[in-house]
Amino acid sequence: NSNSENIQSYTYQRIFNYFNDCLEKNNFSTADFCKILNCSSRSLTRICHEYFFQPPYQAFQSYRLNATLRFLQENPNVTVKETAQIFGYPDAFHFSKAFKKTFGISPSKVKIDLEYKQ
Repeated sequence: NSNSENIQSYTYQRIFNYFNDCLEKNNFSTADFCKILNCSSRSLTRICHEYFFQPPYQAFQSYRLNATLRFLQENPNVTVKETAQIFGYPDAFHFSKAFKKTFGISPSKVKIDLEYKQ
């Protein structure tokens, strides 16, 4: 049904717009997320599980980590510490730990691999 596909596409776009805004502001709020999607926290959780198989905060964290991976790949001269600061992590250790848990490789190793390929 094209109407339901349009609604899903619109919802998906609003989610990613909110995630991008959160990256820029280094601020994620479930309450604000609910307002953006005009839904309850229970509905937000259902929507995020439907789209990302994760609750809202974890979906945003995954999005943020994927953004840091792209950033590191596109900006090999930026340090891991600077990257952590740019993306709102409290410190480089916390960022590196989350990054390695998600991707199975440390952010500094990504940078070394990029330098090796150049």
